[in-house]
Amino acid sequence: MDLQFLGTGSAFQTKLYNTSAFFVEGEKLFLIDCGETVMAQLENLRLLNYVKEIYAVFTHTHSDHIAGIGHLVTVCNTLLGKKLNIIVPSINRFKLHEKIKEILNIFYIPSNYYTFIDENDMYNIFDTFSSISFIPTEHSPELSGNCFSILFDTKKGIIFYSGDSKNTTNIEKVLKYNFDKIYVDVTLTIKNVHLDLNLLESIVPIEKRKKIFCVHFDSDECINEARKMGFNIATSVACDISNLPFCFKYAFTNEKNLVLSNFGELAFNQIMQKKQDIIHNSNKIYLNLENTKYENIASLGSFILYLYFVLKKKLYVCINNQHTKYNVLRLINIYGVPDDSVIFLYNKL
Repeated sequence: MDLQFLGTGSAFQTKLYNTSAFFVEGEKLFLIDCGETVMAQLENLRLLNYVKEIYAVFTHTHSDHIAGIGHLVTVCNTLLGKKLNIIVPSINRFKLHEKIKEILNIFYIPSNYYTFIDENDMYNIFDTFSSISFIPTEHSPELSGNCFSILFDTKKGIIFYSGDSKNTTNIEKVLKYNFDKIYVDVTLTIKNVHLDLNLLESIVPIEKRKKIFCVHFDSDECINEARKMGFNIATSVACDISNLPFCFKYAFTNEKNLVLSNFGELAFNQIMQKKQDIIHNSNKIYLNLENTKYENIASLGSFILYLYFVLKKKLYVCINNQHTKYNVLRLINIYGVPDDSVIFLYNKL
């Protein structure tokens, strides 16, 4: 079981694209996380042309890990004529499936377009692994109780996928057993929500580091340091999608305020790669939002977080009805975005 990656970047490291892993077995695609850039990568690689069924798991509900789910569900139905199989932690114990269902409802996706499969019902569906387990992990406090690592039981041993995690508790347990590979998110800067690379080095013996694959990088320095420590770097098959047509429109007012129109999956990535100056140099930023269909709002979470925590700016969302406001508030709450990062206006600029 060799996972390939459609991106290995953190939310703000847009040149590496969102971290997402996959493998193909026969005519089945297995996907781990589906952030803002994942569907464009799948389509550019033509992966969806060679499969007839898709299984997906989600480690948590930050935008860079789940914002592409609306597009994924839609393509699965229209292209393959099948429901998306969403594997979730034990429904009797955890509530991640409820959060996922709410996101899809906000995106206007019909409930008959997808199906939830409890982790306990996944025995021997794939030859690649015999079972899958979701392991609760500590990531960010706003998503407490809904962040998971994933453990696969394979013929060659355990494969552990950390998701986003800030501590080594689960990794230390896996290191004691017969494991095949460990995929782990690392950081040198955001140590309060992701795993400190130096901490990882301190717990993994040198002879085991070639079986540790680092992902979710926030800088080139982090990649270089991981290599120097003897860790592997997860292989990315991501294409350059920076030249795709913009999925948003923008204009400036006389007061140097930026006005955006809708904000689909690639909007944040495109702004950061091509138009970063327009958000850095604007006084205020407005978003005209027609509705909360995924093609209009998917990457809003990462954008707001960047404005709020990096640029210290709030987003003014221009809407025309109370239902859209309600949906936006629901979505950013699930994405883990602070409520006070958005100001609503009932008019279109």
